[in-house]
Amino acid sequence: MQWEKVTVVVRVRPLSQREQQRGDREVVVAHDGGEVSVLLPQGEGLKRQFRFSAALSPRHCQQQVYDSCGLSSLLPLTLTG
Repeated sequence: MQWEKVTVVVRVRPLSQREQQRGDREVVVAHDGGEVSVLLPQGEGLKRQFRFSAALSPRHCQQQVYDSCGLSSLLPLTLTG
């Protein structure tokens, strides 16, 4: 049996306008290399870290999401049948 690699890409969403008005702060941060940090409420500086194939910040556009997932090259192939 041949195994194929699964690509997992995450994108951190920006705070909503309501969250910004409440003074909420971002607790999920995307780093280079596919790493994501989640700040924990238990104390300052405590965090959990996760690693994915790619991690995108709220500042990344939709095209960058498609590119990171490999969809840019896959989509035309699906349209041609």
